[in-house]
Amino acid sequence: MNSKFFLSTQGYRYNDSMIPRLIMLGAPGSGKGTYAKEIARALLPTTTTTTTTTTTTTSTLPILSTGDILREEILKNTNLGVQAKLATERGMLVPDELVTSIVFSRLQQFQTSGYILDGYPRTLAQAESLANFPSLSSFDSDNNVDDDGGVLQSLTPTTVINISLATDVIVEKLMGRRVCTECGTSYNVASVVDLARGYDMPAMLPPKECKDTLVSRKDDTMDVIEGECCCCWWCMFVACKFEGEGRDLLGVFGG
Repeated sequence: MNSKFFLSTQGYRYNDSMIPRLIMLGAPGSGKGTYAKEIARALLPTTTTTTTTTTTTTSTLPILSTGDILREEILKNTNLGVQAKLATERGMLVPDELVTSIVFSRLQQFQTSGYILDGYPRTLAQAESLANFPSLSSFDSDNNVDDDGGVLQSLTPTTVINISLATDVIVEKLMGRRVCTECGTSYNVASVVDLARGYDMPAMLPPKECKDTLVSRKDDTMDVIEGECCCCWWCMFVACKFEGEGRDLLGVFGG
């Protein structure tokens, strides 16, 4: 995806004086994390590293992935991790209050940098909490709000990007997810290239050092995947919620 072209054609109003605060919505396996990295590099590109074969551009725009957070908590065997593991193994969502609590605690780090949220909110309750973020009583008003409410206001999202895929594509991408047991990096061996329907999603294959250590994710079973496909409908409701709140709603891919 050419992120600069996409953002400009979709009417994203960004200039150097703005703090980008974006939400990436979409069913699991739709590529939210991949698109988030591309968009971050398009909005705030920083260092570029060139080797004999590749050129890599990084970004200072933080990407907060709830999936990464939950996997981290599971590895640490925290209370959140235990509940997250139980929920994912059953094909259920982690309770709203737990996810919201951890996301909000981390968002406070991004008051001046902006952020991209990957995978949150996933329910209407989470969307309501995020839309009302500045008024939450859990924050210290002396440290987080000036006379005009400026600091907390700087944490509310301005733009929502919703990625919509057909059910058969979601299933194929989810069944293609793999994780390296040595380094923990995620890959996807499924290639979905159907230009007639607007899909150009090649496989994200591992380097040779990870090829022999790939495993499927435990939650990528058909029973769980069928439940996760319902998430795309919730994403549409969540997207409409934020559009009604005055946020920009960009990009519905595929169909």
